Amino acid sequence: MTTRPFTYFVFSILSLLLIGNTAFSQQTDLRLRLFGELEKEIVKDLNVSLEYEHRFNKNLTAFDKAFFEPSLSYDFNKQYRIGASCRMGLSDNVVRKRKYQYRTSAYLQYRFKVDDFRIRFRTVLQYGFDDISSISSFLVNNLVNRNSVQVDYDWFGSRLRPYAKYEFFFHVNHPQGGIINQQRFSAGTKYKVSKALSLNAFYMFENEFNIVSPINSHIFGFGASYSL
Repeated sequence: MTTRPFTYFVFSILSLLLIGNTAFSQQTDLRLRLFGELEKEIVKDLNVSLEYEHRFNKNLTAFDKAFFEPSLSYDFNKQYRIGASCRMGLSDNVVRKRKYQYRTSAYLQYRFKVDDFRIRFRTVLQYGFDDISSISSFLVNNLVNRNSVQVDYDWFGSRLRPYAKYEFFFHVNHPQGGIINQQRFSAGTKYKVSKALSLNAFYMFENEFNIVSPINSHIFGFGASYSL
């Protein structure tokens, strides 16, 4: 199998990391995400899921947001998948006022295997509230293009599947023109307890830039998914 798409994406990531960030002072935060997901195959290759997530920020001392997200996905074959979702959430904004938020998204995914590695590219277009730590995210509906690459490793055929992921965010409808303002580096593992139940744990470093009050966040996440 050709590795040209993978080579091109890696080159794009390296080019992105060479982009100079703005000179705003950088804050640091420790955050936590707890989540659960139910999945079910409706018909062959067509799946529906419902996810709930609860987040804490400000060094784990404050509620950040919680949301429900139903989604639908379809596998054309072993390589290509499309999907769509709607996120409904409750969030605390920068002045500590609760606010209901909504977001819709659609994505295209391409994946392939190289020996014991599974490589996944995904591009997402989302519209609505944004997770970026800026007051502007509570005033406008952002159109954001998210692009990611994820590599999973088949750990000697065991139930453990470690993975690493990189993602960057392109704010399409920014008032001053499209900009890249966020990137994420994450590593974690999934453990298949049974055919239906999987556990997930990860660490993520979230870096914001090109915004008024950028934050570097160290995020830990723990969750479970169950297939009906």
